[in-house]
Amino acid sequence: MDYSHGLQAAIRRARTEALANDHIHITLEHFLLGLTYDPAVESVIRHCGGSIVGIRASLIRYLIDECAEIVGPAPTTPAPTIDLNQVLRTAQTQASSRNQAVNSAHALFALLETKGDAYALRLLLGEHVTKEKLVQFFA
Repeated sequence: MDYSHGLQAAIRRARTEALANDHIHITLEHFLLGLTYDPAVESVIRHCGGSIVGIRASLIRYLIDECAEIVGPAPTTPAPTIDLNQVLRTAQTQASSRNQAVNSAHALFALLETKGDAYALRLLLGEHVTKEKLVQFFA
């Protein structure tokens, strides 16, 4: 399954952010930060009432302040977490059911379907970005 240019750029940005912080994993938070630079995701978040600037600032602060446990010896090649791989698989499933390339909107929706207590999910919900609002946006 092909990834859209926007999603490929988000994944590259997530990896770059992890590398810049000497993180051994690419987390959902790195990925969400990468997604926020996709104009389509920016539009969706704004439509939902969220603040792109606020989300980015919160994610950067979180990655610096709260992710010390995933710092490895420099240089390190960060690997995606199990949760990030699951989000990408879910996005692929959503796209294939519509016969589409996997894009950032699929990934954002898949991120909102994440189970657990990921900071990225809590942050999106706190910014009023919900699955229901995404469905309304794309209807």
